[in-house]
Amino acid sequence: MISIVAFNSLIPLDIIEGGDTVYDDKISNDLKILLTSKKTSEVDVIISFYSPPSKEDIRMIEELGGIILQEWSNLIYAIHAKLPSEEVSRCSRYSNIRFIEMNSNLSVCLDYSVRQMRVRPLVWNTYGYQGNSSQAIAILDTGVDDTHIDLEDKIGKWKDFTSQNYAQPVDKDGHGTHCAGIIAGRGMLNSKNYTTTLNDLSYFYYDIGEYGHRTYVTTNVSGNLTVKLRWDDDYEDGPGNVSIWVDIDQDNKLDPGEYLNGTTPLNFSISITPGRYMVAVTAVDYDAWLEDFYCQIDAPVAVSTDGHGIISGVAPNCKLAGLKILSDDGSGNVADLIDALEWLSDNARNYSIIVASMSIGLSNGEVNTALDNAVNNLTSKGVVCVVAAGNDQRNHYYIASPGTARKAITVGAVDDENALTDYSSIGDPSREVIKPDVLAPGGSWYTGDEIISADSNDADDGGVDAYPNDYRQMLGTSMACPHIAGLAALIIDALGEWNYTEDEVLKVKQLILMASYEIGVAENNSYTPPFSHGGKDNREGYGMVAADAAIEAATMYFTPSNFSLGYNIFDKKVWARKINLTRGKIYNFTLDVPSTGNFDLYLYNGTPNLNGEPILLDYSCNNGSEDENIKFTSSVNKTCYIIAKWRSGYGNGSINLTCKPLCNFSYTPINPTDLDTISFIDTSNDPDIVSWNWSFGDGNTSNEQNPTHRYADDGIYNVTLEVIDKYCGVNSSSKQIVVLNIPPFVDFNYTPIHPTVQDVIYFNDSSYDLDGYITNWTWSFGDGNISYLQNPYYKYNNNGIYNITITIKDDDDTINEITKQMIVYNIPPIVNFTYHPMKPTINQKIYFNDTTYDIDGYIVSWRWDFDDGNTSDIENTTHIYITPGLYNVTLNVTDNNGSYNISYKKLIVNDPPTANFTYLPVSPRTVDTIIFNDTSKDRYGRIINWTWDFDDGNIAYGRNVTHKYQDNGIYNVTLRVTDNCTAQDNYTKTIIVENIPPNISFIYHPRYPIINQTVEFNDTSHDLDGYIVNRTWDFNGIKNYSKNKTYIFHRLQNYNVTLIVRDDDNATNSMIKTIITRYHVTNQTSNSTPII
Repeated sequence: MISIVAFNSLIPLDIIEGGDTVYDDKISNDLKILLTSKKTSEVDVIISFYSPPSKEDIRMIEELGGIILQEWSNLIYAIHAKLPSEEVSRCSRYSNIRFIEMNSNLSVCLDYSVRQMRVRPLVWNTYGYQGNSSQAIAILDTGVDDTHIDLEDKIGKWKDFTSQNYAQPVDKDGHGTHCAGIIAGRGMLNSKNYTTTLNDLSYFYYDIGEYGHRTYVTTNVSGNLTVKLRWDDDYEDGPGNVSIWVDIDQDNKLDPGEYLNGTTPLNFSISITPGRYMVAVTAVDYDAWLEDFYCQIDAPVAVSTDGHGIISGVAPNCKLAGLKILSDDGSGNVADLIDALEWLSDNARNYSIIVASMSIGLSNGEVNTALDNAVNNLTSKGVVCVVAAGNDQRNHYYIASPGTARKAITVGAVDDENALTDYSSIGDPSREVIKPDVLAPGGSWYTGDEIISADSNDADDGGVDAYPNDYRQMLGTSMACPHIAGLAALIIDALGEWNYTEDEVLKVKQLILMASYEIGVAENNSYTPPFSHGGKDNREGYGMVAADAAIEAATMYFTPSNFSLGYNIFDKKVWARKINLTRGKIYNFTLDVPSTGNFDLYLYNGTPNLNGEPILLDYSCNNGSEDENIKFTSSVNKTCYIIAKWRSGYGNGSINLTCKPLCNFSYTPINPTDLDTISFIDTSNDPDIVSWNWSFGDGNTSNEQNPTHRYADDGIYNVTLEVIDKYCGVNSSSKQIVVLNIPPFVDFNYTPIHPTVQDVIYFNDSSYDLDGYITNWTWSFGDGNISYLQNPYYKYNNNGIYNITITIKDDDDTINEITKQMIVYNIPPIVNFTYHPMKPTINQKIYFNDTTYDIDGYIVSWRWDFDDGNTSDIENTTHIYITPGLYNVTLNVTDNNGSYNISYKKLIVNDPPTANFTYLPVSPRTVDTIIFNDTSKDRYGRIINWTWDFDDGNIAYGRNVTHKYQDNGIYNVTLRVTDNCTAQDNYTKTIIVENIPPNISFIYHPRYPIINQTVEFNDTSHDLDGYIVNRTWDFNGIKNYSKNKTYIFHRLQNYNVTLIVRDDDNATNSMIKTIITRYHVTNQTSNSTPII
């Protein structure tokens, strides 16, 4: 059993699933009933939240004594918990809690059926869709047996959400494997016999007063039908020897059959011909061992003629994902199911899972908000959710969750004769969204025909069913559900690329529902579906699925067509195509119905509603064989679906479309002339148009969509466009076009462009006539004079502004003219002036001389502007600038006719440069090379020459120079700089060059003198900037003035020897060395190194 937890949906609050739940008190009705009964101290609940459960929410639940079991925050916001019963009401008062409901239990609700829904062989072979081998369908069920020959290597992903936690695919119940075979079984059995099973004799047949079980077997070939019986021979409550009888016939009645008596196993065989047989096995006067009974039925089959296995699934090329949510006994709980849905939300894209098949549901019509919301939200992640409607019609319970999820495809069941089965649950009529959505083959208790699919080998474990790779018969909406899941995969294969969007999911649902047909018949007459005119009711939804029509609607566009519909089970029931409608265009669809049939016509919108249900735009559902007609005008451009559906009878029908295509056109230019090439543009905006016929009103035509045309002459023309669309509809549009004559083009020019009163002006006509010639020219010169020449010349007496007009007439007496304004100028004076000096400096008088002249008069005024605030009205003037700079000197002169002219000249008034320099070192000596650096400045010019006078007879040129003095002394160094305006400045600095004193040193030897030994002293001094002129030796008061000196020390003591030297500049230096005398010296020779 699967536990259910309450959680908050990710969908908007205004579309959350509700059922009978009262949201004001936040506690579901069934939970309130349980709490009122006080039968339990603790309840297993799902708590839904408005936002993801926080740490505070969890702490609140734990403080109430609750135990947190699971949390969800992807598809829904919820927690699965166990709460003390007395704390539920208190818990519901917290603001973030949205709803509290019980964690309820779940229960589990091909050959013929795949043909019955028209997948085989048309969709497989003709349309070429068997499912995409890279895509997978998830089966949320009891598991999947991957060892069965039909399902080997098909499990792309396995995950066990139950407490059993199997690591590898397994199915010990068989329900999930049976569904998997319906979805994607390979149908490996293609010849000889197929095996089906009866696993118990639990039904009591009142007509014969015995327990037993019966099933139906259909065979298409003659052969032996064998019944193999086994039971548990060691059963403790009864003997192994039993009596049973087997009835095999075609009368659908229980009659005394062949009696068998003995121990397990017992076999019975009979020769049969093609047909449908009831196989009934009944115990005689004994029932203690019946639960361990097993019956294997082997029936002959013929080789498939369509290239596929006899028991192939709907989408045999698809992979499978086994998500085990039910335990080995077929029970489970909602919490594990929600876990699986959450996992799909996170991993569907990773494992290419496109469809989730859920042959499961709650019991007794229970609606679980959290579960429904999880299923709805999974569609937004791009997974088609297909759910069984349930098998509770007999028990008068409505469809339960998750079949009530609005965006899921909820599947009811039909029997082998397309009647609504007496077990298929119907929808609650009070709910906003009607369920179920569609019907599919599910087998029947009423007729005894069940769905044959793979029997799990895992279910043989420890039991008597040990026949490997066999098949079993099962019935219920659990079998109908995987038929639709497989079809969804075929449609996705047909649509092509899958991007995991909700729009894609709802499109698949729309196609399946829209292409279904109403059956109008039920095994239980009390539940016969009403005729809904293409709509939906709570018994059959939109009706029995027509897989071929769903594929046609997904892939084929409308063309007028003939088709056949019929009442036989395998006959085509629905014809569907998509069509692009154009805004404003009237479409008239006609369905010709044969006299032997009753067919209806429907027009659906191209997109579904928010739940994936088709939107019916219009329909025609006349009674009997009356033809059907739909006349529709679309307000927008869109894709729609036109569908013909069988209601009764049979025969060949045809669907045709008559429509008047839209027709309109425009042309440019709007006012054409006989020289224009006119572009005619089709503006019909009708993509169905296939032919265009233009008549231009002058005998010329065109079949182009957008032609061009040029008229030979001006006039009024009636232009007509006739269009024909692909449905043979015709329409036309006419417009009157006035083609104008082209007037002559008029223009002229004159030279000179700026004439004066002294100029003769030449006027040049540049007019022309494109469709003729010019016959007359009339010139008006604006001063009262006229000329009729084509190109006249003229001279004005006075300057001024004149309007010149030329009027021309062509050979069609069409007149045109143009006027241009012309200015006749007085000749202005030619102004100029000179000044000197050419390179003035401040405070220097500058002489300005006017050199202006006037060709046609004389100068009457002068105006000088010196650009320093000073002016002058004198013809020739002087001016002194007191500030250096760049000045724009302006002379404005006026002649006797009032014309003026201006001359500008730039004048640079210089400020002499300021000379300066530095030198290093600051206290130079005679041996130093002195660096002289110029620091002069010139504010309004640039220095171009530097002359250095070093006061020792030497001169240098350059900005920065060096100099070395030969002797010490005081020198006056002068720098003279000259700028680019020849201005100069001098600067002198006194430099004292110091003498360098002599460098003193002397040596003596021997190095260690003894008493009375002669010691030689040698002067080694030198003078860097001169020479030494005097030396004085002092031997303890004894002086000597020679350069080198010998001396004998007579006593044993320390002697101080001093040398004083003086150079030619009278600079002195001195040195003292101490001499230590000895008595004798060991290993001392006279050639020892002198001491320094």
